[in-house]
Amino acid sequence: MIQFNGTRSSALSVFVEKYPPRPIPQRKCERFSVPGRSGDVVAWEDAWENVTQKYSIYLSAEGPGLPIVAAKVTRWLFAEGYLPLEDEYDRDTFRLACFTGPVDLENTLNVFGRAEISFDCQPQRFLKSGWEFRSVAQGAALVNPTGFPARPIIRLHGSGAAMLTIGGQTLTLVAHEGMILDCAEEEAYLPGPPVSNLNTAVSGQYPKLGAGSSTVSWTGGISGVDISPRWYEL
Repeated sequence: MIQFNGTRSSALSVFVEKYPPRPIPQRKCERFSVPGRSGDVVAWEDAWENVTQKYSIYLSAEGPGLPIVAAKVTRWLFAEGYLPLEDEYDRDTFRLACFTGPVDLENTLNVFGRAEISFDCQPQRFLKSGWEFRSVAQGAALVNPTGFPARPIIRLHGSGAAMLTIGGQTLTLVAHEGMILDCAEEEAYLPGPPVSNLNTAVSGQYPKLGAGSSTVSWTGGISGVDISPRWYEL
């Protein structure tokens, strides 16, 4: 079974036929050739390429017929944007994925179908346990369970001039109640509607949660901090 954009495949009479491959992403890097030197010099990045997650599926369409079931499946798959993708083969994680097709659906007697579908996935397998917001006490430490540098989403409480420090990385800002700091996109905003852009209210280095522990502290107008750490595996 897979679940995409909150809908289980079984609800659409779609079933996975076998264990899927488990792709591991390629790390982004630049290679440089130095004259007179054997081999390449590699400049590594803390970033990875997208991966393709494939599933071999079959559709059961006894009753309504394959065209009707296939139409429902098509509407399900072609939702826009990167959306949560889960499967029962790794219950603790999920990916952010999109589907762009195509699908070559094998038709058996107009009541059964088989196909291989491929999702274009961001490289991370996000831990479900690290996706929800959690309240963090002043001076508390967040411990990264994977070692991969996570880029959290932070929600602030309070208002006024403040400084927020996480793992030695400091942001100077003017806090607003409910303000969001998206460290992956390096954006600050107040959720709407309408959404209020607060990028000009923030300066400094958006924090990453590296290997080990990252201590969280603040001064000024901040009265509380919630963090969704976005831990991930590859």
